[in-house]
Amino acid sequence: MTDRRKTWTAPTPEPVDGPLFGDERPILEGTLQWHRATLLNICAGANSEQLARRPFPPSTLSLLGLVRHLAKVERIWFRERLGAMSFDPMYDAALGKDSDFLGATEAGAESDFAQFLPSAVPRTRLRPDARWTTWSTREVGRCRCGWSTCT
Repeated sequence: MTDRRKTWTAPTPEPVDGPLFGDERPILEGTLQWHRATLLNICAGANSEQLARRPFPPSTLSLLGLVRHLAKVERIWFRERLGAMSFDPMYDAALGKDSDFLGATEAGAESDFAQFLPSAVPRTRLRPDARWTTWSTREVGRCRCGWSTCT
C-alpha cells in the first residue's frame, strides 16, 4: 500500500479572469481570486513533502505554510471581522502566532489545501449596498479598512 502523503499532489486551479476597471467590488473579488489562483498555480503538481519543505533554515517559510497562512487570514478578515462570526483557532494555539507556518507538515497537506481551496471555503457574501470604508481604532497609528456591511 502506498503512502497517500507521498502520492497526493496539489491540484491545478481553474484559470481566473476578472475585470481590471469598473465597479470596485468586482475588481476586488477578481483580484482576490487571481492572487489565490497564483499561489495555487505555484503549488500545482507538488507533493506533500515538497509543499512542506522549508528550503532556507531557520526560516519556517514553506509553500504549505503560505497556503495555511492565507486560509487563516481570509477567515479572520472575511468571516470573523467582516462577517461577525466566531471560531476556535484554526491551528494549534500552543504554537503561537506563527502556528500557520510552524504546523505545516506533509501529513496535513491535503487537509490544509481543502481548507483553502475556493470550492471548500465559504466566502463572506457582501450585501449589494456594501461600500468600502475606513475607520479608526484606539490603537495608536492603526487604521482599519473594510466593507461597511456584510451578510
